[in-house]
Amino acid sequence: MRKRLIRFGLVGMLNTAVGVGIIAGAIAIGVAPLVANALGFLTGLCVSFVANSRFTFGQDPRSLKRIIRYLAVFLIAYASNLVAVIALDLAFPAYETLTHVAGIVPYTVVFFILADRFVFRDSPPARGQAGDAGRADA
Repeated sequence: MRKRLIRFGLVGMLNTAVGVGIIAGAIAIGVAPLVANALGFLTGLCVSFVANSRFTFGQDPRSLKRIIRYLAVFLIAYASNLVAVIALDLAFPAYETLTHVAGIVPYTVVFFILADRFVFRDSPPARGQAGDAGRADA
């Protein structure tokens, strides 16, 4: 599980870089900020799904069932982020930016656990992928 968690974190960094790059680039060419934000998040979510499928969990991303589950897990993780950010903003209004950074923690933890246990559980490895034989790595 440790190896998957590290890979999940690496994919998250890639996903963030791609998403922020899309947002910044779109705004730079005149796209409305909210539209640019949506484009960045949508692109990042797609990158995250494919990279986590292959790199983190050794699965074939071409599964409608897995895509739907991944989207559901994203929404649950995002909701956990919103709850944390709202609660922290109420408790520490002077630290609004930091509360958003802190909100990354529950989002990441919830997303990883649900992806590991619900999205990619009991799926055979993608062809040519070693996967996690028995998923018992430490």
